[in-house]
Amino acid sequence: MKKKNHLIALSVLIASLVGCNGGTDSSTTQPGSNNPITPTAPSTQQPEKKTGTVTIGAVEHGSVIADKMTAEVGADVTFTVTPDENYSVKSFKVNNDEKQLNDSNQVVVKMVEGGLTVSAEFEINSAAVTITQADHGSISADKSTAKIGENVTFTVAPEANYVVSSFKVNDADVALDGNNQAVVVMVAGGLNVTASFELGSGTVTIETFEHGAVTADKMTAKIGEDVTFKITSDTGYDVSFFKVNGSAVDYVTEEDSTTGKTYGEAKVKMVSGGLTVTAEFKLGVYPIEWDTPSHGTIAVEGDKKSATYGDEVKFIFTPDTGYEIKYLTINDKQVQWASDNTYTTTMGEYGLFVTVQFGLENETITVNAGEHGTIEHKNKVDDTQDYLYGDTAVVTVTPNEGYMIETITVDGKAIEVPEDKKGGYSFEQLVEKDLNISATFTDVHTISEFTDSVIAEIKNAQDIKVKLAGDVTLGVALPLAKGTTEYDLDGHTITSTLNGMLRDANTDTATFGNKSVTLKNGNIISNYDKGTVNVIDSSYLAAFTLDGVTISNSSISTDNPITGIYCSSTTETKILNSTINIKGSSNLGAYGIGTNNLDGENKTITIDNTKVTVTSDDFDNTAFLGNTEGIKVVVKNSTFTADRQAVIARTGNWDISGSTFVSTGKWLDAEANVTTNTKYKTTAGSWRSGNEVVSGGLILGDERTTAYNTPVVATLKDNKFTVAKGDKMSIHSDGTVATTVTMDALTAVEAYGYDHDEDKTTVVTENNVVKKTLKELNEMTTDDANLYVTTGVLTEIKNSQFGNLYLTDKATGEELYVFGTYLDNNYSFDGTQFSFDKGAKVITSDYLGKEITVAGTFKNYKGTKELVNAVVIDSSAEKVAAKVVTEYDAEKGTVTVEEGKLGDKLTVTATPKEGYKVSSIKVNDQALTVAEDNTAEFTAELNNKVVVEFVSESAPVAKVYNVLFNKDNNKDKVGGYVNKWTNVSDGITYNVENCNNNNNDWNFIKIGSTKGAYVGSISTASPFVEAIAESTIMIDAVKPASINSIKLLVSTSDKFTDDTTTSYNVNVAEGEQTTKIKTPVANAYYRYVIDCKKASGKKNGIIQISKITFTTVAK
Repeated sequence: MKKKNHLIALSVLIASLVGCNGGTDSSTTQPGSNNPITPTAPSTQQPEKKTGTVTIGAVEHGSVIADKMTAEVGADVTFTVTPDENYSVKSFKVNNDEKQLNDSNQVVVKMVEGGLTVSAEFEINSAAVTITQADHGSISADKSTAKIGENVTFTVAPEANYVVSSFKVNDADVALDGNNQAVVVMVAGGLNVTASFELGSGTVTIETFEHGAVTADKMTAKIGEDVTFKITSDTGYDVSFFKVNGSAVDYVTEEDSTTGKTYGEAKVKMVSGGLTVTAEFKLGVYPIEWDTPSHGTIAVEGDKKSATYGDEVKFIFTPDTGYEIKYLTINDKQVQWASDNTYTTTMGEYGLFVTVQFGLENETITVNAGEHGTIEHKNKVDDTQDYLYGDTAVVTVTPNEGYMIETITVDGKAIEVPEDKKGGYSFEQLVEKDLNISATFTDVHTISEFTDSVIAEIKNAQDIKVKLAGDVTLGVALPLAKGTTEYDLDGHTITSTLNGMLRDANTDTATFGNKSVTLKNGNIISNYDKGTVNVIDSSYLAAFTLDGVTISNSSISTDNPITGIYCSSTTETKILNSTINIKGSSNLGAYGIGTNNLDGENKTITIDNTKVTVTSDDFDNTAFLGNTEGIKVVVKNSTFTADRQAVIARTGNWDISGSTFVSTGKWLDAEANVTTNTKYKTTAGSWRSGNEVVSGGLILGDERTTAYNTPVVATLKDNKFTVAKGDKMSIHSDGTVATTVTMDALTAVEAYGYDHDEDKTTVVTENNVVKKTLKELNEMTTDDANLYVTTGVLTEIKNSQFGNLYLTDKATGEELYVFGTYLDNNYSFDGTQFSFDKGAKVITSDYLGKEITVAGTFKNYKGTKELVNAVVIDSSAEKVAAKVVTEYDAEKGTVTVEEGKLGDKLTVTATPKEGYKVSSIKVNDQALTVAEDNTAEFTAELNNKVVVEFVSESAPVAKVYNVLFNKDNNKDKVGGYVNKWTNVSDGITYNVENCNNNNNDWNFIKIGSTKGAYVGSISTASPFVEAIAESTIMIDAVKPASINSIKLLVSTSDKFTDDTTTSYNVNVAEGEQTTKIKTPVANAYYRYVIDCKKASGKKNGIIQISKITFTTVAK
């Protein structure tokens, strides 16, 4: 409210009152004069009237006016009080006395001495609130009257389902807030309030659904007004529920006149809170129906009467006998049924309705005669090849000339053919379904015994195939056709009582040379009553093939050597997929395969996937003897096992691959059979003087100049040798006729150390095999496909699981790393590296300290030169002697060291002279723990430098305690990373936790697992008596990012409580990490704590530790 200030200024000039005649009191002095004023006589005039002034104080919201501002005392002064608009006079005071104003707001006051001091106070006017109520609601105010300008709060309350349509104050629209309230300022005329109400509206909220939709004809509506919802399901789905505001609502099903699809319709009245719609749609379940057919039935797999939309439904149609399906519809759509009279479909929308029609079968006959014959058929009634169920067919089977019926089958069932009808056969067949008729024809004669007629038939044939129907005993030479004869033993056995089986003394060798013979699929046993000499003698034949046959003998000659297969260079020989087991007697020789010395054309002996094994009472035997001039031999994937020689190749061309040569060495087990000759020659047994043959795996060439004078040319690839005694391979020449051998890397490694005559007539080539020293291998930089052979002392096995190790040159000390080392030949070689079988044996610690020769491929792995996947091909019998040098001051004492071999425990004995004592003993710069008797033990390496320091008796000396994690010190084998175990080193016990020693295969420990974050620790089990000045931990390898911390704890309590423990941070890095103890104390406990994070990737072992030392305070 704006305030008004009314200031009334009163200026009264009062003139100097001058007395008549100017007389004055004589006692007064006129101002400004030093002279007293002389009194005058009293005046005779009347006294002057007294006056007063009007003083009007400041007022707000009105004004006060006086009709005069000065007046004589007693005179009337009229005051007029005027309030501002909307204000009234609250009080009017004159000289603090309340005065009553008249209707004109005036009052008359008499002047008094001292004047009139006036004050006035005004107050704002009030007005009334007038409310006109309306139907369907009410209006209320927080006050019925209010001062003008004061706020009045109105609340408008509609009845249920109604809302305020208008709210007016003094005929003007006023907005209500969210609570239907309005604040209005009171005006002078008061507030006249009205309101009107109308029905409210609600909104429709529809959620989003899967597999269907809901729509509404309006999204807002008056309360009580109908809202129509349309509920539409996706194809194959039905309404599971339809709810409005959480309650289920019924709906009616309608059909869309355009699409024909059904939908749901529901009407719901709008309510004040609106309508929230939820719905769920589920896969529909529809009926399966059909009309009952004639001449058959319909069924549904699983006896379903209905199925969920999309589910598989399989109909099974069963025609009556002689009937078949002619017509099939599903939901009025024709479909094709399966050959097994089924039809599979998926349930569609609204269900499946099936119609099927059955009719008499139309049957067909399918024939398959193959080669060498025909099959004909016709309907017995009309000679056609058309058949209805129940008709009869006449079937005729006719073989071609020279062939006979072997089998006839109708739908796989054999038809028995009389022997006299095998030249042609007719039969009737009832047709009650489609039929498949097959026939086979053969020129193979099946026999169950060798009768005279059978023998004659075979001998008279130009070419013939014979199959055994069972086991037979043969007392004569096996009958052969004039040209080619094939015997299929069909899993049966021929027991021959004739030596050689294929020919006898009456055989014409000229005509025999025109014959080719094949024996396959069975067993041949020689049971010659005079003792078998040859199980099979194929000499002079044009060709001989043995395929899938096991050859053996049940009788043994005591007069002649025995041979399983005796063949020559004139016969093209193939021995395939077979087994030859021969047993000989004594002092006569026994051979699995043998050749004679016939002249003739150079044919080939091929041996593939065959096992030849020979034994004899005196072990004087050979699996394969090839000593025919001009012979050609191809051997693949075969194994030859004998007690003396596996294979002797004295002459000819030999191509041997993928094969194994086994000599049991039993011949050489008899001391009488071994001479001082390094080639193990002997004059005993079947090889007489001048005709000696080395005992071993593969013997190539000959040293006789009087016979076998044709070169030996051998190509060897991927071959293996298992020779208990003797040479794996021996290569010889008579000095005139050359023996040439070319072998691949695998064979060369397998036969490592083979014997051969090193002269110009013996030429040996080893492809891709390079012999190098360790130093030469370390100087290489590039990988290649060669196989490298090297020799060194096995000084350390880094990983016993895979055979990772270090070789050391015992002369130079040069080292080479070998990644993967194996002891046996369970491997293959692809030209770049060995691949070992799962069962291959890894090198063991028994070889530590021995000098071994290995073969492997070279790799430069990130700068590390190494052999990869190596095999041990030779080894010294004993460990290599350890070399020891000593260094000490001889004036102060003496030092002795035990002799021993690499890996042995050796003792250093230091003897100080008078006035001196031992300060330290080190081996290869590693301090040893010195016992009270001045001795120390160490494990010998190849080269050992022992340094002993003597000092005066008065000099302080520190003692060193070593903690080594080897199999001698580790008291428990552990193979994981969560564990507790103990280690005893230098007589001190340590408790180890969460550290892996790989079952004592490592000389170190590893900590850290992929299974989680773990803390490893090594603690003293009891306190050190001495005060420890420093401790060093040797970290071989570490991933610093995976380590939280490494700490050394020093405590006077075995509980390592905070108040008794000092903690030192240890540097997380590879190498020796030394911690100085700030305040060494006696009887303290020590604990290394390695806090690891979870190991990343798939590899455990975040940190590797090989040694810890504790050094006492010198005293």
